[in-house]
Amino acid sequence: MTPQHATQKERERADIARQVEEFLRQGGEIRVVQAPAGRHQPRHPVTWLGRDDFDLLAERGI
Repeated sequence: MTPQHATQKERERADIARQVEEFLRQGGEIRVVQAPAGRHQPRHPVTWLGRDDFDLLAERGI
């Protein structure tokens, strides 16, 4: 991983952390569930920042 790539990942992680903090401040709730290893489709759609996007975090390498 190049230093530039690492810096971009750090910015993305910080951005996601800010979004999660805002979500929690607005009364949002995060629940931890156990899922089998590997890719799977959730039974119910998941909305992340107004988008239905199951691969958003995977695309960002998080």
